[in-house]
Amino acid sequence: MHTNNTIYPPQGTPVLKCLALRNQKNRYFIVTKQNYFDQIQVPYVMLDSGCNTHLLPLTPGQIQHLASMYQTTTTSGILWQLSSSGAVGEPSCTLKISRTTGFQATFGLYHDEQDSLVSHTLNLPYLQFHLCRADARELFNMAQNGVITALDYGCYQTVQQFENEIGNISQQRRTHALFGSHG
Repeated sequence: MHTNNTIYPPQGTPVLKCLALRNQKNRYFIVTKQNYFDQIQVPYVMLDSGCNTHLLPLTPGQIQHLASMYQTTTTSGILWQLSSSGAVGEPSCTLKISRTTGFQATFGLYHDEQDSLVSHTLNLPYLQFHLCRADARELFNMAQNGVITALDYGCYQTVQQFENEIGNISQQRRTHALFGSHG
């Protein structure tokens, strides 16, 4: 796209071209359900150029599954960190899982209505999950019981502050992944 003699996106930036459905907020949903963030299938992915990261949904009880997939020990090279999202609406708590080797996101895409399904893979430095109140409570309990041993409380200065703030975290569970521009 050209605007005021500027080419967007900048040269060398990865471009994701696909058939997508636009919703009433002018955001686009990928048409297929064959989307994976590392080993985690996320059937509904919304593309949002106004976002500069990604935010994944959690299903009830999924934190236990994540703990078994991504062992959290001080020697594993995997870090679990709490942070807060910089959302335009209500701020929320997020869980960021990072590792030295990074992660891959694979999307099943259609480039037009006649095309067959094509996989497109991007490298991500971390996986970031939206935490609703129930997820935050489950994460806190698992950390307190030693199931998760390397949790960095990040945006919370103490474990106690995180526990006190759980009641202020949104109860609403995210049902789709938000995927923005990763530059």
